Amino acid sequence: MFTTLLMFIPEEAYALVLVFVGLLMIIGFRQLALQVFGTVLLLAFFGPFIDAIIDALPPWLFALLMFCFVVSLVRLIFGRGVSDRLISNLLYDLLMAPFRFMRWLFRGVGPRRLP
Repeated sequence: MFTTLLMFIPEEAYALVLVFVGLLMIIGFRQLALQVFGTVLLLAFFGPFIDAIIDALPPWLFALLMFCFVVSLVRLIFGRGVSDRLISNLLYDLLMAPFRFMRWLFRGVGPRRLP
């Protein structure tokens, strides 16, 4: 989870993160320090390539990618149950939208109800 949050750190702060990794090694959290170091190293090397690939994506695919990213962030922050409920509510609203539009479109057509 901590390494996922590293993706939001700007490139200028990588040196500070590496100092933090050194402190983690000194304290004794070697596994976490190696994970953070590996994540920073991968982001530093592959960041420009990922940026170029994302810029080349069509808008609909970029929107789908961002939706998946937001859902994974919700799952990371709030847990699996909340994200499953969020996705099910979004899919339900998406499936009901055409029918609600048709009901709104034809609301004045047809027999009237008596009060």
